[in-house]
Amino acid sequence: MRDKLIKECKLVKCPTCSMNTSILEVSKILEKQGSKQMIVLDKEFPIGIITLTDIVYKVIAKNRDHKKVTAFEISTKDIFSIEENNKISEAYAYMTVTNRLFCPVISNKVFQGILPFSEVVNEIAKK
Repeated sequence: MRDKLIKECKLVKCPTCSMNTSILEVSKILEKQGSKQMIVLDKEFPIGIITLTDIVYKVIAKNRDHKKVTAFEISTKDIFSIEENNKISEAYAYMTVTNRLFCPVISNKVFQGILPFSEVVNEIAKK
């Protein structure tokens, strides 16, 4: 059986914001969408991720102004994006080595969604 391509898998939608979005606005979007994480984009390319924990530890606990702190300032920047034309086995290898539960997927440097580790495992198990 051939190795399935990432674009053939189910991607999860994830809220996004620009680099300069305030943490106040990020928080409002996360609440409205019922999400615990947000992808930070430079134009349409994923450059970081913010979680609720980031907001608590890096803004609230340090008494920083949530209206002035930007998404890029507190985002985790060591994210890895994978092209949708790559094989699912490549995503699996990356996720297992780095202990990641998801991976942002791009197409021509444009964010498409999140590939969850559970989807990767389900597809590999079908082989």
